[in-house]
Amino acid sequence: MNTLLKYEAPLEKLYDLGMIEKLCRGDISKTKKMVQLFINDIPVAIEEIKLAYQKLDFITLKKTAHRIKPVLAMYSIVLIEKDLQMIESSGIEERITADLESNINNVSNIICEVTQQMNAYVS
Repeated sequence: MNTLLKYEAPLEKLYDLGMIEKLCRGDISKTKKMVQLFINDIPVAIEEIKLAYQKLDFITLKKTAHRIKPVLAMYSIVLIEKDLQMIESSGIEERITADLESNINNVSNIICEVTQQMNAYVS
């Protein structure tokens, strides 16, 4: 029996467009534009967080994490709320916590999966 576990992509969506659809008043074209903005902007912000971590740039770490928290909330991406809070806290406290790298990797992995799911939606 093989005991190695493989990563499997989740079957459910990791985001919800309810708030975005409400904001766009049900206009599918506008909703897709908002989703495309997410796809274009949030992965760039995650790369900023990774680079800030490598450079020990606590100001950028804090500001970038803080900036994307409301965006993730608008799309109901709740799996990484605590990770993002920990990243922001590390920036505020100007210290590297034991789990910071793990928090950043988790956020990065989930955002990657979300953007893949969103790409399927907009195409």
